[in-house]
Parts: sequence; structure tokens; C-alpha cells
Amino acid sequence: MADGRYGYEKQVPSKIAYDPRTTWGYNTERGALAYCWTKLLLDRYAEASDFDDTEIREVEGPGLMQTPPGKTPEDVVSDYLTQLYAHVMAHLAREISVALLQVTPIEFWFTMPALWSVRAENATRDAAVRAGFGSRTGDTIHLIREPEAAAIACLNDLIKNGENPLVKVCH
Repeated sequence: MADGRYGYEKQVPSKIAYDPRTTWGYNTERGALAYCWTKLLLDRYAEASDFDDTEIREVEGPGLMQTPPGKTPEDVVSDYLTQLYAHVMAHLAREISVALLQVTPIEFWFTMPALWSVRAENATRDAAVRAGFGSRTGDTIHLIREPEAAAIACLNDLIKNGENPLVKVCH
């Protein structure tokens, strides 16, 4: 996706700004106080220094791994995911029709850092549920660790056009 503010990015920036109105992802204005990397705060046992990098802080701004007054990390992650859920569902409704979307169950997959605590996993799932994911009949939420997701993506690339002599799938 190309955007004048961010250039090319494979992923929508995990940013949310609240003032003067709620904006998220590509819609956050450059210079706005946008909160990002907030999901890392869901693991209360991780030391802030584990993720602190002055260069990243310079690029991302003062909202890096911060929350606005009166909001918890769970609130901020849920607010971001609420925006994402609304966007995904509106896009799917346009692409396949509202009628088909209403009867199509969806699997939602969320990645987590490799060494996250069970508490952080639960907080991620809770934020997704609060945001609306898994709220329709038949919809499900799945959590997967980032290294496992990366391995699956690599294997899918290797065998996307059929069998690959380097990959043997055993049943």
C-alpha cells in the first residue's frame, strides 16, 4: 500500500491517535500524538528496556509504548482493533456482498511474540473480543506465535504452485 505519509508498507501501521478525533493506521496524521507498539504493554512482565530503542522512539514519537491518560494498554489495543474490525468487515461486505458475509464464518488469526506470557495471550484475545472479532455466529479467533506464523508463511510460499522437492508433507 502506498501512502504519501508512510511510503510503501506491507502492514498497516499499528498506530492510533485520539485527538481531535480517533484515527488509526495510515490515517494518523504525521505529527499527531499517535500511540503505537502498545500491544507489547499487554505483557506486564516484560521490561520496557527489552524493547526500548532511541532510534525507534525518534521515528515513532512520544506515543511509542505509551497510553493516553485514563486508558490501559488493553483499552488502546481494543480501540485499534475496533477500527480494524470495522474496516475489514466493511471491505468484505463490499467485495462479497452483505448477504454472503452474513452467512460466511471467518477465522481471525492474531500473532503474538514468541515468549509472551499466558496473561498477555489472554489480554490479546480479550482485546480482540472487545473489538468485535469472533462476535458473529461461526466466527473464531486464533492466536499464533510469530515464529510459527512465519514458518507457515514460508512453507506456503515454497509449495504454492504444487509440490516442491524441498518440502515433504507427511500425513
